[in-house]
Amino acid sequence: MKMSVDVADDVYSKVRLLGQAWGVDDNEVIRRLLESFQKPATVEGSTDRPETEVPVHVIFEKVRTEAVYDQVARSITISSGPLAGQAFSTPSGAAAAVIKQYRPDVSPSRNGWSFWTITADGNLLQSIR
Repeated sequence: MKMSVDVADDVYSKVRLLGQAWGVDDNEVIRRLLESFQKPATVEGSTDRPETEVPVHVIFEKVRTEAVYDQVARSITISSGPLAGQAFSTPSGAAAAVIKQYRPDVSPSRNGWSFWTITADGNLLQSIR
């Protein structure tokens, strides 16, 4: 059964443009757009985390702290330990919180980009900055 949908001229122009770029008809453009909307992108090997979220960790004072780095917001949310659930607007802010938690007697000033390690590959967070 073939059905129709009314769209504004500017929307139709964009559908046509995508169709030309992809080499497909209007129906396939809409199908692809809907399918991409229904399936959020995921990190390789994961089925439940958007690709903009990168699992990271740090081992400080012999304690491993897990967190998630959001590449869009450039923020970190700690997901394990006593700081679990706390979000920080920068990697350095999250690093300072970890240091204050386990070594309140030392200066918490750290470069968060070189403090956190990407869990999947072992590289420092600065490698995806």
